[in-house]
Amino acid sequence: MLTKILILNNESIITTENAGMGDAGVIKILTDDLILDNASKIHSINTYGKDGGAAGMILVCSGVDHISPDDLPIIHPTGKISIKNHSGLSTSSLSEGGAGAIIVRAKDIVMSNSAFISAENKYPGFSDDIGIISIRGEKIYLSSESRISTQSESEADAGGIALEVSDLSLLDGSFVSSAGIHPDRKGAGGHIFIAKKITSIDNYIFGFLEIEDKYDAKDIFEVKEPVNTIIISDTSYISTSSAGKGDAGGMLIGGKNIFLSGGSRISSESTSPKGGGAAGLIKIEDLSYLSLIQDSKISTQAVNSSIPDIIIPDFIDQDRLNGMISITSNGDIHLFDGNISSSVLGGLGNGGNISILSKNTLLNRSQIIANAYEGNGGNINIISDYLIQSSDSIISASSKLGIDGEITIEALTENFDKQLISLPENFLNASKWVKTPCSLRDKDQKSHFIIKQKDALPTQHDDWIPTRLKALNSY
Repeated sequence: MLTKILILNNESIITTENAGMGDAGVIKILTDDLILDNASKIHSINTYGKDGGAAGMILVCSGVDHISPDDLPIIHPTGKISIKNHSGLSTSSLSEGGAGAIIVRAKDIVMSNSAFISAENKYPGFSDDIGIISIRGEKIYLSSESRISTQSESEADAGGIALEVSDLSLLDGSFVSSAGIHPDRKGAGGHIFIAKKITSIDNYIFGFLEIEDKYDAKDIFEVKEPVNTIIISDTSYISTSSAGKGDAGGMLIGGKNIFLSGGSRISSESTSPKGGGAAGLIKIEDLSYLSLIQDSKISTQAVNSSIPDIIIPDFIDQDRLNGMISITSNGDIHLFDGNISSSVLGGLGNGGNISILSKNTLLNRSQIIANAYEGNGGNINIISDYLIQSSDSIISASSKLGIDGEITIEALTENFDKQLISLPENFLNASKWVKTPCSLRDKDQKSHFIIKQKDALPTQHDDWIPTRLKALNSY
C-alpha cells in the first residue's frame, strides 16, 4: 500500500489471515505519515495449529530500494507514526509457523493511551518464527500504558526487540518487554537491544533464532552509537522475563544519559516458583550520566532457580546463573532512593555478579545488592574515582545458606557520616551567657542601682487625663 498519509480510525483494520498450512500475507505500508486511532489496528495472524504457517510480516516505511539481490535493501523512514487510544500494529500465531516480524522505520513514533506494537506466539509446541520487532527512528515516545512487546505462550522463545533511536521516553506506566509467560513451558524471554546504532542488526533482522546459543548474542550485537537520552518514569519499565523453565532474555542498552524515576525499572526476571530458568544479563554501556531516584531500580531476579542441564565452562562465574549486571560510564552514577540488585530468592542458583565502572558513584539512601539463597552470593566489583555513600546506603553480597560473594571496591571512598564529630549534649552551656535579671541578684553581696517605675493604677479610659506640667501657684 503506497500513500502520502494513511489514517485508520474507529476500529478500522488492515489484516492478513491464514487458517491453513501456508503463511499469512505480508503487509507493506509505504507512507509518509501513519495515524492509528480509536482501536484501529494493522494485524496479521495464522490460526491453523500444527503444521500451520506463520503470521505475515508487517513493514512500515516510506519506500524500499533494492540495489542488488546480494545486498540488503535500503529502507527509507516515514515522517511520523502516531498510534493512540488502544490502536496498534500486531502479529500473532496459533500455528507451528510462529508469529511474524514487525519492521518499522520512521523519524518520530508517538504512542499514547494503551497503544501497542506487539508480536505474540500462542502455539503450545515448538514453532519456527518467533516474531521479532525492529524499530528505527529519531524519537520514540510512549505514554499512558503504551507498549512495545513480544511474548510467547509456547515451548519456543519470545521474539527479540531492537530499538535504534536517538531519544527514547517511556512515561506513565508504558513499557518495552519480551516475555515467556507460560509457567509449564520452556519458552524464554527474548533479548532487548537499545541504542542509536547497533552492529549486525540488519544482517540478523530475522536471525535472532539463528543464534543457537543466546549467550553469544553479546558478541554479535554491539553498540555502535548510543542513544542520546533515555527517560523512564512513573512505573514505566524495560523488561525481559520468563514464567517457566526458560531463561529470561538478555539486555544490551547503549545510552549517554539515562534517567529513571517514580518507581521505574530496567529488569530481567525469572518468576517460576520452582526450578525456573535464570535471569538474563543486563549490560548498560557508553554512559555519561545515570540517575536512579524515587525507588527506581536496575535489577535481575530469580524467584527459584535450578542449576542448568548444560554447564558452560568459565561462564558461570560471569553471568550464567541469574543475571549479571554490567554498567559502564565515563561520568557519574547517582542513586538517590535507588537500587541496583541481582538476587536469587530460592533454589540452588548463584546470585549474579554486579560490575560498575564510573568516574563518580554516589549513593544516598540506596542499595547495591547481589544476594542468593542456597547458592553463592554474587560478586560486586566497583571501579570509580570516588565512591560516596550515606550511612543508610547498603552494599551487600550475601547468601542465606551458601557462600557470601566478594565485594571489591577500587575507589577513594567517602562516608561523610563517619567523618562527622558528635558533640556532647553540654558542649555549649548557653545559660551562663544569659543576662541574670536584677530581681534574681538580690541575695548577691553586691551594690545595686535599679531604675523602677512607680506602682500605680492605670487611668480609666473615661476619666480626666492628668497634666504633665507642675501646678502653678495662684496670686
